[in-house]
Amino acid sequence: MKKKSLLTGIMTLLIVFGIVNINTKLVYAYTNATGMYVNPVNEKKADIMTVDWSTTKNAPNTYWAVHNWNAGGEAGGYAGFQQRTDKRTLHFAIWDPVSVRQPIEAEYLSSSSTSSRFGGEGEGMKVETNYDWKPNSWYKMTMRNWQEGGHTKFGQWVRDESTKEWKQIAVLDFPVANVNFGWGTGMFQEDWAGNGQDVRNARLKNFYSRSVSNQDWNSLYQQKVTSQYPNKNWDGGGNSEYVWVEAGGNTKPTMTSGKVFTINQPSKPDVGTLDFDIANAKYENNYLNISWKLKNQSTPQFKGKIEIYNNSSMTGTPIKTINNIRSYENSVKENCQLASSTDLYAKVIITDLFDNTITKTVTLAGSTENNYKGSNFTFDFKGYSDNQFAKLDLDLDKLTSKLTVENIKTHYYFNDSYASILVQDNLGQPVFYKDFIGNEVNDALVKDIPLKEGYYLTVKHREYSNRLFITNIDKNLALDKGATNTYKISKNQLNPISQSEIPELNKSPYVGEHFDFTFKGLGDWLFGQLNLDLSSNEAKIDIKKGEPHGYFKDSYASLSIKDNEGNTIYTKDFIGDKTNEALVKNIPIKTGSYITIKHQESEGRLLINNLDNKLELEKGNSITYKITDDGLVKSSEDEINKSPENEWNPSKSYNAGDKVSYKGKIYKAKWWSHGFVPDTKVQNSWETPWELIS
Repeated sequence: MKKKSLLTGIMTLLIVFGIVNINTKLVYAYTNATGMYVNPVNEKKADIMTVDWSTTKNAPNTYWAVHNWNAGGEAGGYAGFQQRTDKRTLHFAIWDPVSVRQPIEAEYLSSSSTSSRFGGEGEGMKVETNYDWKPNSWYKMTMRNWQEGGHTKFGQWVRDESTKEWKQIAVLDFPVANVNFGWGTGMFQEDWAGNGQDVRNARLKNFYSRSVSNQDWNSLYQQKVTSQYPNKNWDGGGNSEYVWVEAGGNTKPTMTSGKVFTINQPSKPDVGTLDFDIANAKYENNYLNISWKLKNQSTPQFKGKIEIYNNSSMTGTPIKTINNIRSYENSVKENCQLASSTDLYAKVIITDLFDNTITKTVTLAGSTENNYKGSNFTFDFKGYSDNQFAKLDLDLDKLTSKLTVENIKTHYYFNDSYASILVQDNLGQPVFYKDFIGNEVNDALVKDIPLKEGYYLTVKHREYSNRLFITNIDKNLALDKGATNTYKISKNQLNPISQSEIPELNKSPYVGEHFDFTFKGLGDWLFGQLNLDLSSNEAKIDIKKGEPHGYFKDSYASLSIKDNEGNTIYTKDFIGDKTNEALVKNIPIKTGSYITIKHQESEGRLLINNLDNKLELEKGNSITYKITDDGLVKSSEDEINKSPENEWNPSKSYNAGDKVSYKGKIYKAKWWSHGFVPDTKVQNSWETPWELIS
């Protein structure tokens, strides 16, 4: 939020919560949509707060702080959802301590979160998270505080109610003990940039907090709706399911500010159920390795503990205990000396965000590593009447494999998948897949499948016990097998792993090998396209014949590709009312190159897509991406090395910001030009597109 509007929001919170006199004067731009507030009638000191939020009108520059607490006091803060001009985010901020002079630390941040200090209206720590929430969808945001080492920790979690999947966002370490969510709880909706002509709204339901005194849930079913400026454009209301607020545009109130609404909600929140799978459990060479994975719709982990026993009943005192496993940790890897490397058993004890606990047990695997060392391995697949229908040979010295399939029916009694082979790359992307349907005749096949270190191999067989044979040829040794057998490929070693250790199929729009940039103009006509194939280090430019957009007399869009030294590989400026000739051109690119895209109507007429996973990348009127080994990463033009200024070329077009040398002097372009000599004598500076800079 902007500093002035953030201060306004804080001061208004103090008024709403009765901390500052209502006559306090505020500076508030007349163009802002009025602030809206939703506050519980029966708040109590709490260690957990949770609420469901949705919006159907998400005007730019809107902040929905669905959780507020302790405004103006110790550990005052807020958390919520933001609609920026170019993206959607989550927000979480706490002001610096009042009683001590120690900083707040970010203990944990999700992969899409960043933390930084803020100042101006007070100082503190904020966390900003890229999170593409969707309008018309519901999201549950849950905050919790707890005590640890003389400090208070504050955590943020969010659940997408359409998928029921939780995500942990952040943990902030606040250097004062025994602070809770004490007062001033509730939501505010804010227009922080003064675009009150646009309407924004919020719907809220399932308001709950958990009492510090007895750990009981408080159903906050009575909520008061208040307008910061009742004479401005706003409205609000409620029904049995949710309360709602709206502000901006031509909105007119149908209620009196300060009205209390009653929601029909259960006495306790519906947060889901804790569940997890143990992915790995080994003790070998004095090294303990245990990992687990929450199921997709499980409640979030809050803490964990592991106990190791040397008896299968797992009774008595454990021979080793690992405590204080944190909310964001899902594995233990520790060098330790245990009495034996066999006959060891573990309890994995996980407690969720809401203090529900479940325990799962596992037998620790001993050392079998040497069985999987070697160059040559075979997988023999047999089916009906023990007829062999397929064979997979691995050569891990040369990192190759060969699949041989016989022209026979797999197994008459099965009409679905009987066996399968899946090869995935180090990112989890499928490289090869073969499914053997039981009652179908296989086509004869001999196929070489290239492998790389870090690839994953998964072999499945419905009747594995007597019809799947896995052999280390070098050692003439039959290997362990199951219905599902998963391995990580190394040179001269096959490494058994759990399926959960394979990276989830890439869900990042920035990771991949194939990207498409689509330029549209008047009437959504596609006038240009850039296709990146990072696997072959090639960019394809496809320009259509015609005018991009006749209403624009200057640069409507542009494309620039530069190498890692800042040298221009390709550049194209699309003048709105200028006809382009058709062109298809292939351009070599490599890791470290920069691509800068500009488009005056980027919101609806520029598309940037990852073709591998069908996800859309961030876009804007001007955006720069850098090519990496894994795909693209957002960059900026400032990061590109500045190449020596080129000599002015009368046959070349120049865009704003381009620099050229001419007769020993350096000029910078103020706008687009073509053929205009930099030192042309003019009476007024606005008559030349060039500015002399040195």
